[in-house]
Amino acid sequence: MITHDDEEEVLRSYNEVGRITSVTNERGKVTSYAYDDAGRLTQVTNAEEESGTYAYNSNGWLTSVTNGRGKTRNYAYTARGEVYTLTLADSSVETWSYNGNGQVSAYTNPLSQTVSYAYDDAGRMIGVDYPTGTDTAFSYDFAGRRAQMTDATGTTNWTYDAASQLTLLETPEGEIAYAYDDAGRRTSMDVDGVGVTTYAYDDAGRLLSLENPFEEVTAFAYDAGGRVTERTLDSGMYETVSYDVRSRVTQVLLKNSSHSTVRTQTWTYDAASNVLTHTTGGVQTSYGYDDIDQLVSESRNGYSASYSYDANGNRLTRTVNSVTEDYVYDDADKLLEVKVGQQTVKEFTYDSAGRTTAVETSAGTTSLTYDYESRVTGITYPNQSTNSFSYNGLDTRVGLTDSGGSKTFLRDGVSVTSPVLSDGAATYTPGISERRSSTTTFYHAGIKNGDSQSNTSESVTASVQYDAFGNVTSSSGTWSGPFAYGGPYGYQSDPDSGLKLLGHRYYDPSTGRFLTRDIVKSERNWYSYCHNSPLRFADPKGFDKIILPNDPSGLPDGWKEIPHDGNEKGHRRFIAPGGREGLDFDEAKPGAGGHKERNHWHKLKRKGLKLKREKGGRGEDVHLDPGQEIDVNTEPVCPAPEPESMWDHVDWNQVFVRTAIVVAVLAAVLFPEAIPVIISIGARSAPRVGRVLVP
Repeated sequence: MITHDDEEEVLRSYNEVGRITSVTNERGKVTSYAYDDAGRLTQVTNAEEESGTYAYNSNGWLTSVTNGRGKTRNYAYTARGEVYTLTLADSSVETWSYNGNGQVSAYTNPLSQTVSYAYDDAGRMIGVDYPTGTDTAFSYDFAGRRAQMTDATGTTNWTYDAASQLTLLETPEGEIAYAYDDAGRRTSMDVDGVGVTTYAYDDAGRLLSLENPFEEVTAFAYDAGGRVTERTLDSGMYETVSYDVRSRVTQVLLKNSSHSTVRTQTWTYDAASNVLTHTTGGVQTSYGYDDIDQLVSESRNGYSASYSYDANGNRLTRTVNSVTEDYVYDDADKLLEVKVGQQTVKEFTYDSAGRTTAVETSAGTTSLTYDYESRVTGITYPNQSTNSFSYNGLDTRVGLTDSGGSKTFLRDGVSVTSPVLSDGAATYTPGISERRSSTTTFYHAGIKNGDSQSNTSESVTASVQYDAFGNVTSSSGTWSGPFAYGGPYGYQSDPDSGLKLLGHRYYDPSTGRFLTRDIVKSERNWYSYCHNSPLRFADPKGFDKIILPNDPSGLPDGWKEIPHDGNEKGHRRFIAPGGREGLDFDEAKPGAGGHKERNHWHKLKRKGLKLKREKGGRGEDVHLDPGQEIDVNTEPVCPAPEPESMWDHVDWNQVFVRTAIVVAVLAAVLFPEAIPVIISIGARSAPRVGRVLVP
């Protein structure tokens, strides 16, 4: 049982061998689990009575998954137990090949396009070979750190100090130099052609202030729990943040330098942390959910919307102010049509890889093209105008051409979650402000409900209100820049298409779906956005949610056991995909007393080159019980055995302050990319088929 500070409880039931048979969440909704005689998970039934079933071969390897719609995907394996083929319900097939070390050496998509991967003797990726076009190559220094990348955009170089801290990043888009204090915290960032940003910290290592190249200072204050309680902008405006006992944001006040309140936002939650109400400007929006926490309604004065879903999380209907849209799908969850009554208002076309290639409306046909990594490279509109996009060898969009001209993105790093610092038209202090034509605009982000901007004279210059999925419902003023609705997470809105770039994939708020499948292949629906719970979850970077199993045999695929000093004491250590985090497993020792009476886990985080156990408030190791759900960062470090994907969900409310208030600042400053990472590029990683399924 897990009891929160407000006494809400999560209850778990176990069978005689210690496997979870049911989980009752804070709302009293039950998910049940069934197993075969070998202890393998065979069925999961959620609180909506939707069931997924699982079948295995004689080796215990998962061979098929049947979803709530009764549609099945099948897995075939090599003799060593590596996934060889994945066949989806629409008969499309993906294929993986492996080298002698078990690393993916080639991937063939359903279009029969093969991408090959090369590694050095240390198991580090050194090359990506595409069927046509420019390949990608990597090289490393004597310490095993990535030193150079050559791709279609040019050459990127990394330089480090003796502590393996990144001191110089040279990219085709520009150069950035970094400096650190003795504690490894970034003290300055010098962006070529822009200027220097400096950072100051308190004794607890928390960011106190930063000063951008335009001598604009932003300051932060914290409570005893380390949560941000105030952010003061250079204009004199400031935000105060209040929380409940579960650290959920309940109020954000925007005030001017005279301490008058300019904007008030408040939130209330149910026991499972779903947003129940959001109030701003005296207008309250109320939200409703089904038994598995999917959003089913939102309403306020003059606006109402309701949603329904099928047994695999596909949106079936959307009704806005009494007008109902019906959604039609194929067996592989591809959206085919949106209808209003008997009229088709949108029609979608896909290639064999499940990528949206055309959208037809009354205005005509919009066409999309992709590269071998399933990244959108071009969009052609009915009037034959086009957008084009370019990416580096680490999956990150670094350039675009649209109706506003051409832009090149210089980022604080090279990964999809690295915040944009400049694009040729504006300079950004991520999550705080932008400077365009000598004019500074400050950002004020909501929890996906509404955003606003202000100027140096402390006037609100623009406001935007959204529905839960990111469609604009009202606005005032002229919004500046591409960052809105999830902007603090790096969501970029493209003005021509109305789509939002969320790292690797494009998201369409009008349908609440992505244009392409999830490359992680871990959720029940590979197109849906944030479990259809968009106010609670976001898609910022590499986090997996897993339920801790009773023993290591239930860990998701991709986790690897590694030797360590504790092995001789009966402890076993496992490293997560990507290598940033891990788990120690301590087996029960009856009669030993205390926590040794039961199986338990310890969360590990990387400290420099070592994995260290998480500590509690008094410095003791934190113990985790089987059945407990945890977040795991799977954004890979280098060197890593193979690339892994970045995309899963992270509870929006629990990280709101780190990202929507301190935003990308903390991500980039307190956790700098001291070691460049390999992230999943397209479908490089074979599916981790057991992941998240086995409790």
